[in-house]
Amino acid sequence: MKKECILVFKLFILLLCISDKALALTCSGSPTEYTVNSFVAGKDAIELILPSSVLNCSGDIGTQYNDALRVYSVTLNSKLVDAGFTDTKLNISYFGDFIYPFSSALYKCVWYDSSCSVSSDKNVNRTANTATFKPTLKRSAGIWPKLSIRNGEELLSIRLEQRSKGSWSGGINALIIYKLNGEVTTPDYTCDINTYDSTVKLPTAQAGAIRIQSAGRVISSKKRFNDIPFNLK
Repeated sequence: MKKECILVFKLFILLLCISDKALALTCSGSPTEYTVNSFVAGKDAIELILPSSVLNCSGDIGTQYNDALRVYSVTLNSKLVDAGFTDTKLNISYFGDFIYPFSSALYKCVWYDSSCSVSSDKNVNRTANTATFKPTLKRSAGIWPKLSIRNGEELLSIRLEQRSKGSWSGGINALIIYKLNGEVTTPDYTCDINTYDSTVKLPTAQAGAIRIQSAGRVISSKKRFNDIPFNLK
């Protein structure tokens, strides 16, 4: 009889665990990875729109579990930061654009709604998409440090945190990653001095003005050699 009681008790505990697990918030396809094809990081301005991402999640938004998801972190590869991609932005469909370092995007609710609201009923199971995430790698024109990123290296990641039974987990419950598929090409720029204006136009000068000034100098001449243009290639 004692053994039977112990067995029934263990079965009861197991059923409770299974029930909690079945009702826990889950997101299909997490971690979700997207690839970014090869691109050129030259002296021209860059605006590289990455694929939109969204997760489909199921949970209980009722008073017993009050499941929700919020942004926990958004990380841009430090190599991109060093190479000038500090204009990179992340659009979250509920809220609009956030610019690197994305601090304003942290703790924004992205499931079940934009305010992490709780239903007044005890158990309310919901399956729905999160907010849509649209990152754009961006930098202005200029001569930036050379960008060297390996094939398969992470460019940007978005980590989401779960709330369950009234408390935030403090950890990562869903993950979206953007990785490079290919290579980043950075041209080596050199000065081309084969195409320049080698003609210096001198103004008309009177003989008297030349005699008054020191040898080889006329005060009315304003042309400077460092104004001669050359092209970067």
